[in-house]
Amino acid sequence: MKAEQAQKLFQLMSEDGMSLRKAAETAEIPFTTAWRIVNSEENADQYARAREERGFFLAEETLEIADNPALDPADKRVRVDTRKWYSSKLNPKNLGDKIDLNHAGNVGLNITKIENVVVDPAKSEQEND
Repeated sequence: MKAEQAQKLFQLMSEDGMSLRKAAETAEIPFTTAWRIVNSEENADQYARAREERGFFLAEETLEIADNPALDPADKRVRVDTRKWYSSKLNPKNLGDKIDLNHAGNVGLNITKIENVVVDPAKSEQEND
């Protein structure tokens, strides 16, 4: 029973872009049961994949919203920005803001030996005598 419930939840999340709460409601599974299902060790990988796929779903939705001429521009902005932000949290590897701190180029380094020589004028005169 739990395996079937898990599959239904993951399907609704990944294919229909539903939140866990909405998927549980649609599948007629109490939210606390759904929460235990997705947080169990045996379902962790499937839940992570469903969240990633939901991120893609939300990202795709932003295009539909942006292209909808019937929506108010301010409403579009809020809807698109919210979905962009949330999809980056659901799937940071593919949809998050990437900040690459690794250096990929070459660094040339020329080292010149610099010596600091202190000359004692008195000693220098003695050597010349």
